[in-house]
Amino acid sequence: MKRIIMLVFLFLSVLNFVLSQVPSDRTALLNGDEGTQAKVAETLGYPSPKSIIEQAGTLKLSDTQRKSINEIYIESVSRAKDLGKQIVKIEEELHEALQTGFVNEKSLADDAQQIGRLRGRLRGVFLAAHHKTQKMLTSTQIELWKKSWQGDVKK
Repeated sequence: MKRIIMLVFLFLSVLNFVLSQVPSDRTALLNGDEGTQAKVAETLGYPSPKSIIEQAGTLKLSDTQRKSINEIYIESVSRAKDLGKQIVKIEEELHEALQTGFVNEKSLADDAQQIGRLRGRLRGVFLAAHHKTQKMLTSTQIELWKKSWQGDVKK
């Protein structure tokens, strides 16, 4: 019986930790994951470097294209991780300040504005990567990508 109670307690503790993750997209921020930050770019024909790398064979990328797009991807993920770490740090500090009551209107506004600026810069990193990637492709490759991407969206 004690074992069951301990397991339930442990489960609830882990569940509480997972559900209280601050911010809710913490893992994505720390991993440099794009998520939906540049979805509008994709719908308008600006592919993500990751999706182009994944379709390199189908799109018949040249070695130069493959190398350049891979560099775009690596750079964007690296920059995204750096910004993500900054966002998570401020979000955690804000969360802690709210929990302890060490806040005022100015500190809340400052933190929110700082988080907003960083998230804007993060989105800019991904949008720029999409733009640079599109510039590396031929019109035929872009059309092939659009057909495959639209097929994925409809699924």
